[in-house]
Amino acid sequence: RLLIFAFHGFAHVMTSAQEFMLSIERAVSCSSPAIYHNRRLAKRMLIAGEGISGAVALIFLWQISKDNILIACFIANSIDLASLICLSATTYYVIKSRQKITSSTLNEKYQIKEAMAITRVMLPCGIISLIMKVAASLAPWIYSLNLFQSQYMFTLTGGAYFVIESLNCLICCAFILWKHEGLQRIVRRMM
Repeated sequence: RLLIFAFHGFAHVMTSAQEFMLSIERAVSCSSPAIYHNRRLAKRMLIAGEGISGAVALIFLWQISKDNILIACFIANSIDLASLICLSATTYYVIKSRQKITSSTLNEKYQIKEAMAITRVMLPCGIISLIMKVAASLAPWIYSLNLFQSQYMFTLTGGAYFVIESLNCLICCAFILWKHEGLQRIVRRMM
């Protein structure tokens, strides 16, 4: 079970870091859409983002392997909070960029419109996800701080963690499908 928790924590931290990197990528796509679109900056940014996300998740796993659960929880919660702050700033920036859309080329208008559509979905989903991830991370905090004594503490805290994280995935996936028109079209075609 501990290996499954470690793997799940790795995925949790990696996706949180990816949310952070994706919000930065959306801000860059709006800051200079022509350069972003024409020089294939998007691919380089996403590859770098994946590398950074993986590195942060490996640092998390390293802390878990050293039995530093408190530090690992702090890493996960810090990345979640930084992701939400960056996403909020990106949403504000994209809204301001959209107001300057009148003198842009078609590609630039498309980049800004796409960034706006994605950030409109990502921000509420990020808030929901942050609340759920913090709620889920209370279980490892309780376990690592040894806040109550029970022979089933690992089972109880682990079960609570997985149930809350599963609900987070369900709620966020449903929200994204409900709000993102492009994904709705794809799902309708698949059905």
